[in-house]
Amino acid sequence: MTRGGEEQKSFSEKKFLNGKLKEPAFKLVDVSSIRANKVTRKKNKAVEELQESILKIGLLKPVIVYQTGIDEYELLSNTEEFQAVTRAKEEAPRKREMVNAFIVTETTINEAKNQIELLKRIQDR
Repeated sequence: MTRGGEEQKSFSEKKFLNGKLKEPAFKLVDVSSIRANKVTRKKNKAVEELQESILKIGLLKPVIVYQTGIDEYELLSNTEEFQAVTRAKEEAPRKREMVNAFIVTETTINEAKNQIELLKRIQDR
């Protein structure tokens, strides 16, 4: 398909390169495709309460991930939220298999990590 003499690219050609996003974006991501290094399994009442809420309405705040491969992600921020989501998925696998995620790219990962640290400092005040 051409427009103005130039070949028009499909949506996936514009947004993806070798199966990875070209630009940061919000996307629904399968919970099982996210790898988290710092998630603990110890009891936490707030995480348990969040899990119950997630089962009812889903997670309102997106997790922040870096795409490491095609449908493979590494968790960068919001570990407690992700912990609650994984517990909710264990309890109701079909109901909560997807999570809202903000996906950062290779070109934006350093700036994203910097912003995450700045937000933590602001929150700790």
